[in-house]
Amino acid sequence: MAVALVLGAVLSYLRKVNANIAAESAIAREYLVANTLFFGFLFVSILFFWNWFALLRPSFTAIRPETASLVWIIVDATLPLVTGAMGVHLIRSGNS
Repeated sequence: MAVALVLGAVLSYLRKVNANIAAESAIAREYLVANTLFFGFLFVSILFFWNWFALLRPSFTAIRPETASLVWIIVDATLPLVTGAMGVHLIRSGNS
């Protein structure tokens, strides 16, 4: 999961930069999709690494176990969506 998040964040950032260059003044569909995907990866990455490092340190007591479980549920539900969207984009852009 960590590798998928890091690679997804890098690839979505590159897509975001290209979309920002291509969109001059109007917000195009590609601009909106690229930015949503990039910030989606950032959101999931922050939740994942925050929870992961909290598990590695048993002395971390800022959150209760129920909260940590809820965060894992959110990560597990959101990660396939953003990685799937990035995968579809990579497959479609590979043909052209």
